[in-house]
Amino acid sequence: MQEAHETDDALLTAWRAGDRRAGSRLFQRHFPSLKRFFHNKVPAGEEDDLIQNTMIGCVESATRFEGQSSFRTFLFRIAHNKLADYYRKKWRSPKSCDFDQLSVADSRTGLSTLQLRHQRQALLLESLRALSMNDQIVLELYYWEPLSAREIGLITGQPEPAVRSRIRRAKERLLEAMKSRSANPKQLRVSTNDFEKWADEMRALSSPADDIDGE
Repeated sequence: MQEAHETDDALLTAWRAGDRRAGSRLFQRHFPSLKRFFHNKVPAGEEDDLIQNTMIGCVESATRFEGQSSFRTFLFRIAHNKLADYYRKKWRSPKSCDFDQLSVADSRTGLSTLQLRHQRQALLLESLRALSMNDQIVLELYYWEPLSAREIGLITGQPEPAVRSRIRRAKERLLEAMKSRSANPKQLRVSTNDFEKWADEMRALSSPADDIDGE
C-alpha cells in the first residue's frame, strides 16, 4: 500500500538503492496521470503500451535524473517524448510529428470514449481534440494535472514565457472551437466560464480505476 507521507524524492532514492517496492509505489502514484495523458491522444489498446514504454524509459533514465525538476515533470517529459515517437512511427515521417500542426481529430486515431454525463463535457472534449497537439497538451497539463508553466516548459522543451503565451492562446482557440461546435448558446456560456470546474470534471472522468502491481 502506498504511504501518503513518502515523497517522490524519498521513493526515488530508495528505488535507486535497490528497493523495488519503492519503485512500484512511485509508479503507482503517477500511473493515473500517465493514463490521463495518453488516454485522450491514442487508442485504448495502445495507451497501455505507451505507459509501459514511459516507465521503461524512466527506469533507463533514473540514474541521470539530477533533481533539477520534480520527478513528475521528469516522468511527463519522457511521456511526451514517447507520444512523439508514437506519431513518428505511425506515419513513418518526422514531419508527421509537428505537434503545432497535428491534432488528434486530424490524425484519425480511434480514441477511447469517456462516459460523458453532459453535452457540455462532450463539447469540451471534442473541441479539445480539434486543437493542435501542442495546444491540447499544454491545456491538459495546466488544467488537469495541474502543472506550472515552468514545469510544462521543461516537459515540452519551450521557454516558460512561450508556454504562458501558448496557454492563453490555446484557451482562446478552445473557446472558438467550442463556439463553432455549439448548437446551444446557454451550454456554451456554462462551459466557457469555468475552466477549473471543467478540469475537475474531466479529470474525474478520465481518472482510471486501473492500478499496477508491485513486487
